[in-house]
Amino acid sequence: MEKIKNFMIKTILLLSVLFNLYHSTFAQNVEIIGDTCEFSMNGYQGGTIQWQFSNNNSNWIDINGANEQVLSYRINETGQFRAKVTDGKCLFYSEPSSIEALNFDNTDENGKPRVSKKSEFIILIPDIQNYISNAGNDIYFEKIIDWILKFNNAGFKVKAVLQVGDVTNFNSRPEWEKAQKIFSKLDNKIDYITTTGNHDYGDNGTCNNRNTYFSEYFNFSNNPTRVSTFERNKFENTYFKINIHDKPFQIFTLEFGPRDKVMSWADSISKANPNVPGMLMTHAYLFKNKQRFNYQDKSLQQKNSPKDYKALFPNFGVGNVNDGEDIWNKFLFPNPDLRFLFCGHQTGDYIGNVISKNKSDKDVLQLLFNTQAFPNGGDGWVQIMEFFDDKKTVGIKTYSAFYNTWKTDSVHQYEFRY
Repeated sequence: MEKIKNFMIKTILLLSVLFNLYHSTFAQNVEIIGDTCEFSMNGYQGGTIQWQFSNNNSNWIDINGANEQVLSYRINETGQFRAKVTDGKCLFYSEPSSIEALNFDNTDENGKPRVSKKSEFIILIPDIQNYISNAGNDIYFEKIIDWILKFNNAGFKVKAVLQVGDVTNFNSRPEWEKAQKIFSKLDNKIDYITTTGNHDYGDNGTCNNRNTYFSEYFNFSNNPTRVSTFERNKFENTYFKINIHDKPFQIFTLEFGPRDKVMSWADSISKANPNVPGMLMTHAYLFKNKQRFNYQDKSLQQKNSPKDYKALFPNFGVGNVNDGEDIWNKFLFPNPDLRFLFCGHQTGDYIGNVISKNKSDKDVLQLLFNTQAFPNGGDGWVQIMEFFDDKKTVGIKTYSAFYNTWKTDSVHQYEFRY
């Protein structure tokens, strides 16, 4: 759907005559390809106008037929716009106004916007281990982060970026450094929150113990949304608060296979903050679509359960290990305000959900998303959580930031009322 954005720019003096026009500074200079922007000169006092465009801020070409005070232009590439004004023998150029073009397919098959600027958004990133550990795949992850920044700057209000763990493949410093460097593009722009997966622990990511470099590279102490942590200066288990449509939301991140004392900590915080809708993010929760990890009932039928790691590695199992069914029974079910669960870990059924009633008969959306087994470490897929302005409904949509394409079947796109 085409929209119009107004830009007011000023001229700069090239000769010795003052040509004083009004300039408005815009917070966002990213526009979607196909949208229409308007450029105008307030205070224009006369002369012949010729609007110009450059894609390198050096070589300027005249825009055919663009000779009015207001330029209406359909954006098709990144570049700069200016007005050349001729008044007798005097020649003036306006200060260039830069536009970054975002190639974003936001129109569905019925010609309607897929997502709305009236909404607010959380972007969910799956396991990134194969972006980080495999040479050449990191560009796909960088594309995700770059797209999020442009998406936000184009007027789609991103309130937080969540990543479901397995930041690394081998729990090595070079991997952590690479992941942190790419995520740091969001620093002081958009809040981002991540947690630990099994590959983020132990020797070479084997999860043979709970040693991890996570908190050295993802230190949330200066994150304005962080409220508290389970252990001082360790951020695998952290409590955050963000605002969506001026309404507070609490977010819990819990370690892979959370220990009993971690579960008790999170439960106490939730009970101390009633009537605040909440989300939980932990790495391993759903085994597949419609089925939680449940070692007590399924045992060896469910491979890669957190409790498998407890059985294999006693040092990891110290303090007990809780799987999906445990987390549901101990934390999500008894706390009425927790309405969302996000996880990754599984690769066979890489996407799915289950909606269950909690103790207060409220629906809880438990969502699995992990594209690590896709080509190139994940092909740039994310899930867009679109919180509509009715403050009751969220739309879940699945989008590739690398290929600018959507998956729109009922598993990849649906709505949930909270």
